Amino acid sequence: MSEKIEKTLQFLKETFDKSEYWKTRPESKRYRYEHSIRVAKIGGEIARQEGMDIEAMTIACLLHDLSYGLDFNEERTIPNHGYTSAVYARPFLENLGYSGEMLNNICYGIAFHCSEPNKLALIEGEKNTFTDTILDADGIDHNSIYRLYEDLTKENFLIKTPEEQQKIIWEYKGYIDYCDNGHSWKATKTAEKLFAENMRFRREVIEKLQKLIDDSKADFQL
Repeated sequence: MSEKIEKTLQFLKETFDKSEYWKTRPESKRYRYEHSIRVAKIGGEIARQEGMDIEAMTIACLLHDLSYGLDFNEERTIPNHGYTSAVYARPFLENLGYSGEMLNNICYGIAFHCSEPNKLALIEGEKNTFTDTILDADGIDHNSIYRLYEDLTKENFLIKTPEEQQKIIWEYKGYIDYCDNGHSWKATKTAEKLFAENMRFRREVIEKLQKLIDDSKADFQL
């Protein structure tokens, strides 16, 4: 691990640890911290295969959700947490030695992953493959099996009726079909491959789950 990445991890952890909101929600803090690490590893792998700066991409991805550790308010924070993360991260990044185009790429990419247009316009920089990759890495993790398990847990899937469970499954399958029909453009071939792998596995899990629900019905055909 490079010194810059090590310092970034410490900065991220300290920011999250100071959050008053998360002091009573340790499971949410843990998820956000671990999500940030997973996104950083995905972004670093994409950068490695696509010839981008691996260290800078890893750091950008580590900081992409930084604002969740600030004065968190769901209604205010979530729509523009990318913008707030970029603003808060910039002085830290400057202290790490980043400047010029790379500094702008990191900050713009962090903001781009979740900011309303009026907020994004306030961030210096422009959209490019590097900035898009931060969003891609985030999206790849959001469609992992870990996130599927989390989503089903939030849906209280296990206590739903079989009919309600099937409805949830059909909604998830509809999203997968939507992505498979060309509605999930990614900035690089590597990101496309990683995203497609996650979606294929997600479909397989969902379809097997659907069959298990069907097989639980007392409709024996002898």
